[in-house]
Amino acid sequence: HLISRNNSVTLGAGDFNLEEASITMYPNPTNGLLYITKSEQLTIDEIRILSPLGQEVLKIPFKPEIDISHLSDGLFFIELKSNRASITKSLLKN
Repeated sequence: HLISRNNSVTLGAGDFNLEEASITMYPNPTNGLLYITKSEQLTIDEIRILSPLGQEVLKIPFKPEIDISHLSDGLFFIELKSNRASITKSLLKN
């Protein structure tokens, strides 16, 4: 398990280049739409949004634009899952 300032990356079996795992979320903080960009080499199958207590508040197939305006204000964690890695980023909704 590797942890950096704003990311947690869990690697699966096989070779995986962390440079390929470049993911950007913006704007952060946000009050409505969240945009996610990723490198072409990375395939993301699923997005989960978790409360600070680890409760799942949203689970959807990957798409580059997510409407989170229905969520309450506060801190959330975005988990981006593929068959090779799980990447977690923090998100502030205001």
